[in-house]
Amino acid sequence: MPQMRSIRRGLSAAAGLVSPNPIKRIEAMQVFLSYQMHRLPGPALLEHINEAPTLTAAHMTNARLWPIRHEMLAALPKGGRCAEVGTYRGIFSKHIAATCQPDEYHLFDIDFEPLDEEAIRAAFAGALHKHLGDSAANLRKFPAGYFDWLYIDADHSYAGVVNDLAAAHSVLKPGGYLMLNDYTNWDPTSAHPYGVAKAANEFILAENYEVVGLALDSRGFHDFLIRKPA
Repeated sequence: MPQMRSIRRGLSAAAGLVSPNPIKRIEAMQVFLSYQMHRLPGPALLEHINEAPTLTAAHMTNARLWPIRHEMLAALPKGGRCAEVGTYRGIFSKHIAATCQPDEYHLFDIDFEPLDEEAIRAAFAGALHKHLGDSAANLRKFPAGYFDWLYIDADHSYAGVVNDLAAAHSVLKPGGYLMLNDYTNWDPTSAHPYGVAKAANEFILAENYEVVGLALDSRGFHDFLIRKPA
């Protein structure tokens, strides 16, 4: 009986692949993806989805929850020096500029063509600086402890996040904040692994950062706020 159900499900998925309805085609591909992933040996599956190590209670004693990342910004210091690693069109950049009013706002990206720079400049009175190229390499050009806080939303691969976190750690002042976008190990919109949660948890355990809190996102792309030891 279970075998028959499996066969019927497979036939239904195969029919869905040629359906004129795009949602039906996506659902069919999800069936095949689930089947292939669960055929993997356990360790290989966990490696593929970037399983994150468990944090300890000591790292999140005072952690709180926000309903949305825009409200989390209120917990960050006003003025000072902040950086955004990965900007794209700058939609959230405008909220950072307007809410935090930094004295210096540094943007790091490999392409500023989509960026709405005028809207960002209009949102605050401080200085705006753009740094084109590899974010981790450009961050390491700054002195140790230069930034009060950084927002990281660049390369979401495990290796990319590890590299950005290491660079950010070196230029973040003691007691400073790191805010990470897309704190998850899976992108549901592209069925693709993300390395943010694994890299972040390993980093917290290694560097003894404090978990300040989590801002929820309706699609599962949560934001994570952590603080460097003072």
